[in-house]
Formats: sequence, structure tokens, C-alpha cells
Amino acid sequence: MPSPILIVSTNLAVPWLAGELRGFVQGCTRAAVVTNAEPRRPATGGDTRLALDALRQAGVAEVGLRDLLDDELPRPETCDCVCLAGGNPFYLLHCLRETGADDALEELVASGRPVIAAGLAVCVLGRTVAHLRELGPCVPTMGCRDIVGLGLLPFSVLPSANRWRTSRRDFAATLEVAETRYGRLVTLDDDEVLRAAPGSEMMQRVRRDSAASGRN
Repeated sequence: MPSPILIVSTNLAVPWLAGELRGFVQGCTRAAVVTNAEPRRPATGGDTRLALDALRQAGVAEVGLRDLLDDELPRPETCDCVCLAGGNPFYLLHCLRETGADDALEELVASGRPVIAAGLAVCVLGRTVAHLRELGPCVPTMGCRDIVGLGLLPFSVLPSANRWRTSRRDFAATLEVAETRYGRLVTLDDDEVLRAAPGSEMMQRVRRDSAASGRN
């Protein structure tokens, strides 16, 4: 059975996400957190460290770090859950493909292991990351040319859509152009999470108020 996927725009340590994360990883005892795939950042800094701490607080007993440039992703028999903790999506996608970690991730998904993606890392799970180029240099490509996503989701994702709406007057028009060029695009605000399944159009959107009150 394909694994469930949890997608969030923010880092995993945001307080209102605690209950949602705890329920999602229930039954998981071993998790792997993929580094934020930013060559200028320390592997254990920022969102990566927050993800490690959040998963431990959610009840996962063994949480390990996987640096894509140095470590292989674990296999299904040694891992119950994997988390992409953020980072530049162009560079992350390049690292996943360059190291063969994309195949390992697909193996984990096929075996039913839950997948969590946070921040801009969520974009690599969709059909493409090309739509990010429509938003300008605020999401640098870092010289990476591969724009085809992993295709675990049958649509592309734009996290933190609320920030784009606030900062760009032409956001609606830009979004329309991106969908015309690249297909269905699902937006996600910072006060929402998405539960999805690989290859399925079905998804559940959970907002902050319902998550905090325990209602789905």
C-alpha cells in the first residue's frame, strides 16, 4: 500500500502542528531526516534540527540525519518514516537524483513508509518545480537544470502561498500562467497541512484552527 504523505509549508516545530505530526507518525519508531540540501548551510542547522527535535517529541524513538552528499537513504527494513526538512528545491532535486536517493525514496514510498515534506522541499514531490521560476529570483535555481519533480504527487505544489499573495500584486495572474504551462498547481498556506497519497488526486487539507482543536 503506498505511503501517506504529509506536506507543510513551515518547519515541523510550529506548535500547532504537534498533534497532527504525532498522529501521522504514530507507530513509527525509526525516522530519517534528510538535510536541507543547501551547500552553504550546516547539515544540522535550521529546519533540519527543528525537524529532528519535532519528530522526537512526536514519539519517534530513533531519529537519524541523512546528508544526501555523504549518506544513503535507509531501506524500508530499517526505516519507518522519512522527512525532507526543507531547503532549496532545485538543489534538493539535483542531490536526490545525483545520489540515487530518489530511487531509495520511491522504494520507501512503495513499501508504505510515511513521508513528511516541509517548506520548499515539498515541491520536489510533485510533477515539476518549474513553476517556481515564474515567481522570480527569490527561489534561485543554483545552477541546477533538472525541473522534473519526483512525480509522487500528480500535481505540483506551491507552499507558503499566503506569502506570495501578500508580496506580489500579480500573484493570481502568475499562478494562472504557471498552471497553463505546467498543469495543476496546489497551493498551501502556512496555516495549513495537506495529507495526500502517492499518485492520487485525493487529499485532505487541514487548517490550523481544526488541527488545534483536534477536528479534521
